Amino acid sequence: MGDEFERRVRDLHEAPIDLGSVKGKAMKIQRNRRAAIAGGILAAAAVIVPVAVLATGSSTGQADGLEPSGPSVTISDTANPTPSPTPSATPPGVDPSTPSTLPEGPALGFSYVEPGSDNALLHLNDGRVVELPGPDYTGAAELGEQIAAYRSDDQGRGSLDLLEDGQVTATYDLRGGMQIAPDGRTVAFITRDDELVFVNGEVGEQSFGAIDKGVSLSAIIGNGDCVLESGCHPFLEHDDFTASDAYEINYEGPNSAPAPGALRVNDAADGFLVSVQTETTDTGSCGGLYDREGGGRWVFETCASQVLDISPTGDHVVGTDPYGDGLGPRYFSILDGTTGDEVARYEAETGFVFTDFRWLDKTHAIASVFDDNQWQVISLGVDGSSEVLLGPVAGDETQNPFLLTGS
Repeated sequence: MGDEFERRVRDLHEAPIDLGSVKGKAMKIQRNRRAAIAGGILAAAAVIVPVAVLATGSSTGQADGLEPSGPSVTISDTANPTPSPTPSATPPGVDPSTPSTLPEGPALGFSYVEPGSDNALLHLNDGRVVELPGPDYTGAAELGEQIAAYRSDDQGRGSLDLLEDGQVTATYDLRGGMQIAPDGRTVAFITRDDELVFVNGEVGEQSFGAIDKGVSLSAIIGNGDCVLESGCHPFLEHDDFTASDAYEINYEGPNSAPAPGALRVNDAADGFLVSVQTETTDTGSCGGLYDREGGGRWVFETCASQVLDISPTGDHVVGTDPYGDGLGPRYFSILDGTTGDEVARYEAETGFVFTDFRWLDKTHAIASVFDDNQWQVISLGVDGSSEVLLGPVAGDETQNPFLLTGS
């Protein structure tokens, strides 16, 4: 972590907090897995949603008035771990056998999944290619020696599989999606039993306890060690925006707002920056970039663009059309991280941009784009330059062959 985040950790330790009220459980991670087998899983068709709704973001439901639990964790005996909540058995359609590594491809610097009729292929950023145990995965993270893989069935119900040493070791049934920490080493999710769970490759599984049925997980930051106040820091939103504003669970309590009037956290950096949505209407939305350090301040606010993924340095953010409709927006852009002004844009001629953005490095954002009946991965630089990194591949508008994954 950088100096800024380390300073945040020190600040959190100085704040009063009770670390004994919320249950937690850590699983010792076995380290006998071959180093060459590591990865995550992603596949499935694009979903028709408003752009403001992230692909693995929220579930639906009405707030029921339950109070969210506060942050603190105790660690159980890791010598004989028992996951909590108890994972379900491997479901039909998922092969628990060892995924096979295939001949390496080029090191692209990002990971994506190539869907298949039987098994998805995970292309890792260093060029490794891994065949995964099913076709229906839509999110993934490589947690050291583990793979955390999110998939959904034909009814839209989500599940998360943990893979280790080539085996499906646990399956969790979820409501909503899986969120990945900025360093890619920790994931979090809410189970169908309404339990907020963090999983880290080194620390294992830890629980934050019960979460309101009308609440979904928006983003997470931290190093995955939930014993530390800063180690597991979730941002949550109400499925019904009229119920209440978004909130975070931190040392100040479970009802701390990540930014004034925030309805949703679109992205959170390991320091203090969050990109948020503050308003939604029939004709668009508003939001901005907020610095949570100290007393907090707006870096900028705008209704001209959605404010999405924050660059590694925080100098720029991804933006796109503030009105979301259909399969995706016509363009994606890069905004100045100080003013919110647009500095670069890539626009599809006849198609759309799949709304799952990533930063390739501190000056280039990437997205998969469907245009002229073809899919490709486009890199957009802060200088306005664009480059085709993958494709074009002919295909259907609902069958994206380049599903970007990871942090």
